[in-house]
Amino acid sequence: MSVEGHVEIIRDATKKAILEYAQMASTSEEPPESFIQHYCALELYRKQAWNVRIEFPARHASNWNIDKSKLIHLTKLFRIDLVCFRQAGGLLEHLEMLVEFKRWADTKDVALDLNRLREIRGLLMEARPEAREIGIYSICVPHYATLAEVERTITNFKNHYRPEHSESFMTKEGSDRGAAGIIILDASNC
Repeated sequence: MSVEGHVEIIRDATKKAILEYAQMASTSEEPPESFIQHYCALELYRKQAWNVRIEFPARHASNWNIDKSKLIHLTKLFRIDLVCFRQAGGLLEHLEMLVEFKRWADTKDVALDLNRLREIRGLLMEARPEAREIGIYSICVPHYATLAEVERTITNFKNHYRPEHSESFMTKEGSDRGAAGIIILDASNC
């Protein structure tokens, strides 16, 4: 699938998660990151028929024919928020995308995620040349009281990165409090 295709489906799933949480919890506060992860995983599984794993330990990437010794420094703490793939008979056929979520737009934290995602894909490409087709994304979902605050955050973020997609929106219809944003970065182009 193309970058545009990935961005569209992950944007739609992320926005639905944010809006659903605001409705379900009757709040303008941000949803927990785990809610966004799980909601997106269900959406992608239902709509794309991909296998999806949440909080995937980087050390398990050795099952993808990556030399374990090259993963040592990633294995202690790093978990990939969302991994989408296809497999048959328990064997990996195709990795679709690796996604990291952030509830804020902290450029330093995002830089760390982008570097780890690029590193994992680089290791995958050594073992599986088709891995260059894997989508690797960092998705920031800032929440503030007003739309103007979210838009200011997105504008500031664009001073550091060139997002594939960014948008701001109110989380509850008819309310002037509770706004969110979605910023999607393709780690291949940052």
